[in-house]
Amino acid sequence: MYRTSQVYSDSSNPNAKWNTAHLVKDLSKTLDQNQDRKLYVGNLHFKATEYQVVKLFQEHGRVVREEFMYHRGGPRKGEPRGVMYLEYETAEQAAGGAPLCPPPAPRPQRRR
Repeated sequence: MYRTSQVYSDSSNPNAKWNTAHLVKDLSKTLDQNQDRKLYVGNLHFKATEYQVVKLFQEHGRVVREEFMYHRGGPRKGEPRGVMYLEYETAEQAAGGAPLCPPPAPRPQRRR
């Protein structure tokens, strides 16, 4: 349990012991840098495996991490969702793999 009196005891001092603003800024910079290296791959066939997709994208650079999405509940629990995220080692490698996954087509608007 955190004591609010300790955490917020000296909020006027930017160098206070419990000031975490610099940690939030550093984290946001790290997240922005990682976004340049990540690719969203959608519209995958339900029989496509992680190995097949990663092997296809490794032609453009070293894939550091992949996140293959599966259904978590319902009648299709455990089956692939048809989407995944790939993270390359550098942003240049990710740019090379980007043409393999074009952006999704816009959906038509429903009229009521």
